[in-house]
Amino acid sequence: MLRYALRRILWAIPALIGISLVVFLISTLIPDVGPGTLAARMALLASDPAAYDAFTENRRARSADLPRFFDVTPDDVRSRADAAVKHVIAKDAEAPLAAYELGKLGGAAFPYILPKLDNLRPDERGLVAVALAPAAERMGLGEAEVLRDPARAATFWTRFWEERSLDFREPAARRVVDRYLREPTPAREHDLVELDTFVVPLLVAALRTATTTAEQRLVVNQLARAAGRPKARFPDEETARTTARDIANEWESFWFESHTYFEPLEGASRVAATITETRYGRWLGKTLTGRLGFSVRDGKPILEKLITRSPITVGLAAMALALALALAVPVALVSATQRGRAIDHGLAIGLFVLYSAPTFWLAQLLSNFAPKTSGELVLPVLALAAPVTALTARYQRAALLEVLSLEYVRAARARGAGGLRLLFLHVLPNAIAPTLSLAGVLLPQLFGAAFVVEEVFGLEGLGFESVRAVEASDHAWLVAVTMLSAVICSVGLIASDLAAGIIDPRVRELLRRRGRAA
Repeated sequence: MLRYALRRILWAIPALIGISLVVFLISTLIPDVGPGTLAARMALLASDPAAYDAFTENRRARSADLPRFFDVTPDDVRSRADAAVKHVIAKDAEAPLAAYELGKLGGAAFPYILPKLDNLRPDERGLVAVALAPAAERMGLGEAEVLRDPARAATFWTRFWEERSLDFREPAARRVVDRYLREPTPAREHDLVELDTFVVPLLVAALRTATTTAEQRLVVNQLARAAGRPKARFPDEETARTTARDIANEWESFWFESHTYFEPLEGASRVAATITETRYGRWLGKTLTGRLGFSVRDGKPILEKLITRSPITVGLAAMALALALALAVPVALVSATQRGRAIDHGLAIGLFVLYSAPTFWLAQLLSNFAPKTSGELVLPVLALAAPVTALTARYQRAALLEVLSLEYVRAARARGAGGLRLLFLHVLPNAIAPTLSLAGVLLPQLFGAAFVVEEVFGLEGLGFESVRAVEASDHAWLVAVTMLSAVICSVGLIASDLAAGIIDPRVRELLRRRGRAA
């Protein structure tokens, strides 16, 4: 059985990958929101830089600018800086956006821009130097009239690199970060600020190793300054630990989406980036690591909401399935043993009515009798279980009738076995395995029906949340729920097959033969 279970799990992996591809492709069909043309983006940047930053960050979070499955030349801070410089000196249509990006890249791009200034013509050098003015302002360097004048700005940045180029190397920058974290004096903070975005990778690494809330707050504040993001708020000591964890997770998500804006891709990381730095690679990476982002409806982490909501929906489906099996087996036994009699016909009519009744109608009908207290699950479970009970009972009845007609059952009856002993020792064990296999197939149906039942009874599970997500166009939540449903249903199918193999001796013998053959 162990080999069989492992085989089924291994077969489930490509199935889940196929499902993930389908879900991913559906999610990529979602139209972009915001300015779609270059002119519209330039107009947005000119009128409201903060709105433009929010737009670009949203696209970055959705990996909207990446290829779908494979990237021959993945972008990093070096290639972004080189491309931006080319647009700036060419004065083409993208020059204003490129100049803005150079200012945002800042210190992280200095090692790839400043050494090349002397290779440019004076006019080109001035254009690039002026584009770097926002970085100098963040670093507290220079004067506005100098930084905005092409000739003087070019001289400023040339001298700056001659004096400070050694500081923009990882060992030197790491010493600056370590000194500041050991003793955060104003002078050491000034040294940190003058490295601008170059220290973002080092601060992210420091955040991962921070052991106290105070240390976390110190790192996060410097990260927010260097990356140009709002500073996080740590409200009070009682909730600081939970808040700090959420903030750390948010920064991990930011780094996962934006690390190529702050560090180069070299060696093995560049080879891996041909797959990981794609829309599917990013999407799959977030799914596997739990970095599912934040709900646009209420701003809460999607993973946290899944953990909170899923027990209600999974519990409803599991209890409804258990109740359906518990009711269907005895009903099928009575119907099969009384075949052709009035009770068999009566049960058939009753089961047909139950199977035909829509789940939402049953839920609405039963909700009229629901108590006003929250947490009531009996009636929702009944609404879910009723159609499944009808289907399972008829399926079980057919399996029982087939077994009752077999020779070994007639032989057992001839030897004197009868009544309950015949049914429970000879018939049911050989007739229930197909019904257990059916249970795995019914689980997706129950999972979907639970969404409707939750809405009717006001139970705040996955279905209740998903309805609100549809209303708010919260695509990230809907994709996450779809993948969770696929995983749960796959587990249910494997569990039902294993249960059938444990109960049915014929299946066990078949598995043993396959194991010996392997």
